[in-house]
Amino acid sequence: MKKAYTTLLALFISMAVFSQGYEYSLNFLGINSNTGNYQIALVATPDFEQVTPAATADLGASVYLPSELSIDNFETADSNLQFFEWQVNQEVSFDGGITDLLLLIRSDIVPNNFTHEAGEAITLIKFDIINEISPGVLPISGELVFAANDDPIVVANYYETWLNINLNNGSGTQNYYSGNNPAASSINFATLSIPEQVSMDDTISIHPNPTSDYLHITTNHQIQHVEIFDILGKKVKEVPNKNQIAVNTFKTGIYLVKVLTDKGQITKKIVIK
Repeated sequence: MKKAYTTLLALFISMAVFSQGYEYSLNFLGINSNTGNYQIALVATPDFEQVTPAATADLGASVYLPSELSIDNFETADSNLQFFEWQVNQEVSFDGGITDLLLLIRSDIVPNNFTHEAGEAITLIKFDIINEISPGVLPISGELVFAANDDPIVVANYYETWLNINLNNGSGTQNYYSGNNPAASSINFATLSIPEQVSMDDTISIHPNPTSDYLHITTNHQIQHVEIFDILGKKVKEVPNKNQIAVNTFKTGIYLVKVLTDKGQITKKIVIK
Protein backbone atom coordinates (compact mmCIF):
# COMPACT_ATOMS: atom_id res chain seq x y z
CA MET A 1 0.00 0.00 0.00
CA LYS A 2 2.86 2.38 0.86
CA LYS A 3 4.33 1.79 -2.59
CA ALA A 4 0.98 2.64 -4.19
CA TYR A 5 0.73 5.90 -2.23
CA THR A 6 4.30 6.81 -3.22
CA THR A 7 3.53 6.20 -6.87
CA LEU A 8 0.37 8.30 -6.70
CA LEU A 9 2.22 11.11 -4.92
CA ALA A 10 4.94 11.14 -7.57
CA LEU A 11 2.29 11.23 -10.30
CA PHE A 12 0.50 14.12 -8.56
CA ILE A 13 3.73 16.13 -8.22
CA SER A 14 4.56 15.51 -11.87
CA MET A 15 1.10 16.70 -12.97
CA ALA A 16 1.36 19.76 -10.70
CA VAL A 17 4.73 20.73 -12.13
CA PHE A 18 3.78 20.40 -15.77
CA SER A 19 0.38 22.05 -15.31
CA GLN A 20 2.40 25.27 -15.39
CA GLY A 21 3.92 26.33 -18.66
CA TYR A 22 4.99 29.02 -21.13
CA GLU A 23 3.37 29.20 -24.57
CA TYR A 24 5.51 30.52 -27.43
CA SER A 25 4.42 33.09 -30.02
CA LEU A 26 5.97 34.87 -33.01
CA ASN A 27 5.19 38.60 -33.19
CA PHE A 28 5.89 40.84 -36.19
CA LEU A 29 7.40 44.13 -34.95
CA GLY A 30 7.71 45.95 -38.28
CA ILE A 31 10.87 47.14 -39.96
CA ASN A 32 13.98 47.50 -37.82
CA SER A 33 14.86 51.21 -38.09
CA ASN A 34 18.56 50.42 -37.68
CA THR A 35 18.87 47.70 -40.32
CA GLY A 36 15.86 48.02 -42.65
CA ASN A 37 15.01 44.33 -42.15
CA TYR A 38 11.81 42.77 -40.88
CA GLN A 39 12.06 42.38 -37.09
CA ILE A 40 10.39 39.53 -35.24
CA ALA A 41 9.92 38.85 -31.51
CA LEU A 42 9.99 35.46 -29.81
CA VAL A 43 7.43 35.71 -27.01
CA ALA A 44 6.61 33.42 -24.07
CA THR A 45 3.27 33.72 -22.26
CA PRO A 46 2.83 31.87 -18.91
CA ASP A 47 -0.44 30.36 -17.74
CA PHE A 48 0.45 30.88 -14.07
CA GLU A 49 1.57 33.62 -11.71
CA GLN A 50 5.22 33.77 -10.65
CA VAL A 51 5.65 36.13 -7.69
CA THR A 52 9.12 35.01 -6.59
CA PRO A 53 12.10 35.35 -8.96
CA ALA A 54 12.45 32.25 -11.13
CA ALA A 55 15.96 31.61 -12.44
CA THR A 56 16.08 31.13 -16.21
CA ALA A 57 18.41 28.63 -17.84
CA ASP A 58 18.90 27.54 -21.45
CA LEU A 59 16.03 27.64 -23.92
CA GLY A 60 15.41 27.19 -27.61
CA ALA A 61 12.86 27.55 -30.38
CA SER A 62 12.76 25.46 -33.54
CA VAL A 63 11.54 27.19 -36.71
CA TYR A 64 11.25 26.68 -40.46
CA LEU A 65 12.47 29.42 -42.81
CA PRO A 66 13.06 29.66 -46.60
CA SER A 67 16.69 28.79 -47.35
CA GLU A 68 17.45 32.16 -48.95
CA LEU A 69 16.64 33.85 -45.63
CA SER A 70 18.43 33.76 -42.30
CA ILE A 71 18.03 35.01 -38.72
CA ASP A 72 20.48 37.45 -37.14
CA ASN A 73 20.82 40.80 -35.31
CA PHE A 74 19.50 39.57 -31.97
CA GLU A 75 18.32 42.41 -29.73
CA THR A 76 17.67 42.34 -25.98
CA ALA A 77 13.98 42.78 -25.09
CA ASP A 78 11.95 43.18 -21.88
CA SER A 79 12.98 39.72 -20.65
CA ASN A 80 16.53 41.10 -20.26
CA LEU A 81 17.91 37.92 -21.81
CA GLN A 82 21.05 39.37 -23.37
CA PHE A 83 21.41 39.46 -27.16
CA PHE A 84 24.91 37.96 -27.04
CA GLU A 85 23.56 34.81 -25.35
CA TRP A 86 21.60 33.90 -28.49
CA GLN A 87 22.69 32.08 -31.61
CA VAL A 88 21.23 30.09 -34.50
CA ASN A 89 22.26 26.45 -34.54
CA GLN A 90 23.51 24.90 -37.78
CA GLU A 91 20.80 24.84 -40.41
CA VAL A 92 19.26 21.63 -41.71
CA SER A 93 18.03 21.93 -45.32
CA PHE A 94 15.32 19.80 -46.90
CA ASP A 95 12.68 20.03 -49.63
CA GLY A 96 15.54 20.06 -52.13
CA GLY A 97 17.21 22.98 -50.38
CA ILE A 98 14.11 25.18 -50.42
CA THR A 99 13.50 25.24 -46.66
CA ASP A 100 15.76 25.24 -43.60
CA LEU A 101 15.11 24.04 -40.09
CA LEU A 102 16.74 26.40 -37.59
CA LEU A 103 17.13 26.27 -33.84
CA LEU A 104 17.34 29.56 -31.94
CA ILE A 105 19.28 28.87 -28.73
CA ARG A 106 19.86 30.90 -25.61
CA SER A 107 22.81 29.70 -23.51
CA ASP A 108 22.63 31.27 -20.05
CA ILE A 109 25.64 33.48 -19.40
CA VAL A 110 24.16 36.39 -17.45
CA PRO A 111 21.94 35.47 -14.42
CA ASN A 112 18.34 36.28 -15.22
CA ASN A 113 15.02 35.88 -13.38
CA PHE A 114 11.35 35.99 -14.36
CA THR A 115 8.49 37.35 -12.25
CA HIS A 116 5.11 37.72 -13.95
CA GLU A 117 1.35 37.40 -13.82
CA ALA A 118 -0.62 34.74 -15.63
CA GLY A 119 -1.13 35.72 -19.27
CA GLU A 120 1.57 38.40 -19.15
CA ALA A 121 3.57 38.10 -22.38
CA ILE A 122 7.37 38.15 -22.05
CA THR A 123 9.39 39.11 -25.12
CA LEU A 124 12.34 36.74 -24.91
CA ILE A 125 14.36 38.20 -27.78
CA LYS A 126 14.05 40.26 -30.97
CA PHE A 127 15.72 39.29 -34.24
CA ASP A 128 15.92 40.23 -37.91
CA ILE A 129 15.01 38.26 -41.01
CA ILE A 130 17.98 38.62 -43.40
CA ASN A 131 17.70 38.25 -47.17
CA GLU A 132 20.91 36.38 -48.08
CA ILE A 133 20.31 36.51 -51.85
CA SER A 134 19.46 40.22 -52.05
CA PRO A 135 20.72 41.96 -48.89
CA GLY A 136 18.55 44.86 -47.86
CA VAL A 137 15.55 43.65 -49.87
CA LEU A 138 12.52 42.61 -47.82
CA PRO A 139 11.21 39.09 -48.56
CA ILE A 140 7.91 38.91 -50.44
CA SER A 141 7.21 35.18 -50.18
CA GLY A 142 7.60 32.23 -47.83
CA GLU A 143 7.08 32.19 -44.10
CA LEU A 144 8.70 31.83 -40.71
CA VAL A 145 6.86 29.12 -38.77
CA PHE A 146 7.34 27.18 -35.55
CA ALA A 147 8.30 23.52 -36.00
CA ALA A 148 6.38 21.07 -33.82
CA ASN A 149 8.36 18.93 -31.40
CA ASP A 150 6.78 15.75 -32.83
CA ASP A 151 7.76 16.68 -36.39
CA PRO A 152 9.93 13.81 -37.75
CA ILE A 153 12.56 16.24 -39.08
CA VAL A 154 12.74 17.95 -35.69
CA VAL A 155 13.04 14.65 -33.84
CA ALA A 156 15.67 13.29 -36.22
CA ASN A 157 17.89 16.36 -35.73
CA TYR A 158 17.28 16.87 -32.00
CA TYR A 159 15.91 20.36 -32.64
CA GLU A 160 13.08 20.27 -30.11
CA THR A 161 11.79 23.52 -28.59
CA TRP A 162 12.16 23.96 -24.81
CA LEU A 163 12.32 26.51 -21.98
CA ASN A 164 14.33 25.53 -18.91
CA ILE A 165 13.64 27.48 -15.73
CA ASN A 166 13.79 27.00 -11.96
CA LEU A 167 10.51 28.12 -10.42
CA ASN A 168 11.90 27.76 -6.88
CA ASN A 169 9.15 25.31 -5.99
CA GLY A 170 11.49 22.51 -5.02
CA SER A 171 11.40 20.84 -8.42
CA GLY A 172 14.68 22.34 -9.65
CA THR A 173 15.33 23.44 -13.23
CA GLN A 174 12.86 21.85 -15.64
CA ASN A 175 11.41 22.35 -19.10
CA TYR A 176 8.24 24.46 -18.86
CA TYR A 177 7.59 24.96 -22.57
CA SER A 178 3.89 24.16 -23.10
CA GLY A 179 3.48 24.57 -26.87
CA ASN A 180 2.94 27.22 -29.53
CA ASN A 181 0.10 29.70 -29.82
CA PRO A 182 -1.91 28.53 -32.88
CA ALA A 183 -2.88 32.13 -33.66
CA ALA A 184 0.73 33.37 -33.60
CA SER A 185 2.85 30.47 -34.80
CA SER A 186 3.92 31.85 -38.19
CA ILE A 187 4.80 35.05 -40.07
CA ASN A 188 3.81 35.09 -43.76
CA PHE A 189 6.09 37.39 -45.74
CA ALA A 190 3.69 37.53 -48.68
CA THR A 191 1.08 39.09 -46.38
CA LEU A 192 3.59 41.67 -45.16
CA SER A 193 4.42 42.64 -48.73
CA ILE A 194 0.89 43.54 -49.83
CA PRO A 195 1.15 44.87 -53.38
CA GLU A 196 -0.11 48.24 -54.47
CA GLN A 197 -3.74 48.22 -55.57
CA VAL A 198 -4.84 50.78 -58.16
CA SER A 199 -8.43 51.53 -59.12
CA MET A 200 -9.51 53.98 -61.84
CA ASP A 201 -6.59 56.38 -61.37
CA ASP A 202 -2.88 55.76 -61.66
CA THR A 203 -1.84 59.43 -61.76
CA ILE A 204 -1.51 59.88 -57.98
CA SER A 205 1.95 59.93 -56.40
CA ILE A 206 2.62 59.38 -52.68
CA HIS A 207 6.12 60.30 -51.55
CA PRO A 208 8.67 60.05 -50.01
CA ASN A 209 8.64 56.34 -49.41
CA PRO A 210 9.97 55.32 -46.96
CA THR A 211 9.40 58.30 -44.68
CA SER A 212 9.53 59.19 -41.00
CA ASP A 213 7.99 62.65 -41.01
CA TYR A 214 5.45 63.64 -43.68
CA LEU A 215 3.71 62.08 -46.66
CA HIS A 216 3.12 64.24 -49.72
CA ILE A 217 0.39 63.43 -52.24
CA THR A 218 0.77 64.73 -55.79
CA THR A 219 -2.22 64.67 -58.15
CA ASN A 220 -3.96 66.91 -60.69
CA HIS A 221 -7.33 65.93 -59.23
CA GLN A 222 -9.24 67.13 -56.18
CA ILE A 223 -8.42 65.06 -53.08
CA GLN A 224 -11.58 64.20 -51.17
CA HIS A 225 -10.06 62.28 -48.28
CA VAL A 226 -7.12 60.08 -47.30
CA GLU A 227 -7.17 56.96 -45.12
CA ILE A 228 -4.15 55.15 -43.66
CA PHE A 229 -4.31 51.53 -42.49
CA ASP A 230 -1.77 49.41 -40.62
CA ILE A 231 -0.62 46.03 -41.93
CA LEU A 232 -3.47 44.28 -40.07
CA GLY A 233 -6.09 46.42 -41.82
CA LYS A 234 -6.88 48.74 -38.88
CA LYS A 235 -7.55 52.35 -39.86
CA VAL A 236 -5.05 54.53 -37.99
CA LYS A 237 -5.72 57.93 -39.59
CA GLU A 238 -8.22 59.71 -41.83
CA VAL A 239 -7.88 63.28 -43.11
CA PRO A 240 -9.95 65.32 -45.60
CA ASN A 241 -8.70 67.43 -48.51
CA LYS A 242 -4.98 67.39 -47.67
CA ASN A 243 -1.91 66.64 -49.74
CA GLN A 244 0.51 66.67 -46.79
CA ILE A 245 0.00 64.26 -43.88
CA ALA A 246 2.09 64.02 -40.72
CA VAL A 247 3.12 60.46 -39.86
CA ASN A 248 5.88 61.26 -37.36
CA THR A 249 3.87 59.70 -34.50
CA PHE A 250 3.41 56.36 -36.28
CA LYS A 251 5.29 53.26 -35.20
CA THR A 252 7.87 51.84 -37.58
CA GLY A 253 6.26 49.46 -40.05
CA ILE A 254 4.29 48.98 -43.25
CA TYR A 255 1.09 50.93 -43.91
CA LEU A 256 -1.47 51.24 -46.70
CA VAL A 257 -2.49 54.72 -47.86
CA LYS A 258 -5.82 55.06 -49.65
CA VAL A 259 -6.39 58.31 -51.54
CA LEU A 260 -9.86 59.13 -52.89
CA THR A 261 -10.18 61.91 -55.49
CA ASP A 262 -13.02 63.25 -57.60
CA LYS A 263 -11.75 61.07 -60.48
CA GLY A 264 -10.88 57.83 -58.71
CA GLN A 265 -8.83 56.29 -55.97
CA ILE A 266 -5.51 54.56 -55.34
CA THR A 267 -4.10 52.44 -52.52
CA LYS A 268 -0.33 52.36 -52.09
CA LYS A 269 1.98 50.66 -49.64
CA ILE A 270 4.36 52.87 -47.66
CA VAL A 271 7.06 52.24 -45.10
CA ILE A 272 7.41 54.33 -41.94
CA LYS A 273 10.98 54.19 -40.65
